[in-house]
Amino acid sequence: MKQEEYRSCVGKNLKGKTGLSPEERKLEFCIVSRLCSKKVASREEAKISCKESANKPKPLKQPSTKRGSKSCEKQSVQLLDCVIENIPQDSLCNINKLQMALGNALILCSCHPEEKGNTKKSEVE
Repeated sequence: MKQEEYRSCVGKNLKGKTGLSPEERKLEFCIVSRLCSKKVASREEAKISCKESANKPKPLKQPSTKRGSKSCEKQSVQLLDCVIENIPQDSLCNINKLQMALGNALILCSCHPEEKGNTKKSEVE
């Protein structure tokens, strides 16, 4: 279906429908768009399909891997490596020192990645 035909169909079917709550309007738009795109044969099928899709959580969007950007998994592994690298050994035995060192390492690695190659920045007293 051409985009203009689809838009015209949706516009005609939604026109004049006022007084709907945001949830009702969202459901109505879903129903109309499924009917106009001919994904379903009837309004009842569209209503069922829209209610089913509303109950399914949408997957988290992953950053694009185009032009040198890294996947979420790679970024997480790199962040973890950096944090481990920047936690001083003497803070591992004291929970208060470890909490502070972990916080400092996370800030260093996520907010200042250009500095992460330096020596241990998470020294806590």
